[in-house]
Amino acid sequence: MLDVRRSTCFDDVMPVDEDPSPDDIERFSRGDAYCPECGGEISDLADICPHCGAWLPGGPERHHPEAAAMRRKMIIIITIATLIAFLGLFGLLRLF
Repeated sequence: MLDVRRSTCFDDVMPVDEDPSPDDIERFSRGDAYCPECGGEISDLADICPHCGAWLPGGPERHHPEAAAMRRKMIIIITIATLIAFLGLFGLLRLF
């Protein structure tokens, strides 16, 4: 909403610039996101990637695709290592 104050000469109306609303701050402070197809950096409000032209029906990803793939690999490795350690411990207990 525009704040309007009266000027001192001839009853003119002068608009006064107002600060951004909390909605504007939240909307524009989200930062950038990444295309899930090409990994290009794009706006988080984009529907189409400007780099590769891919349609983004689910929206862009927040994390870089390479970082997300690395995270998935680490989860799998940790799960397998935990399973091997558990089975090894269970095997040792059966010996005694």
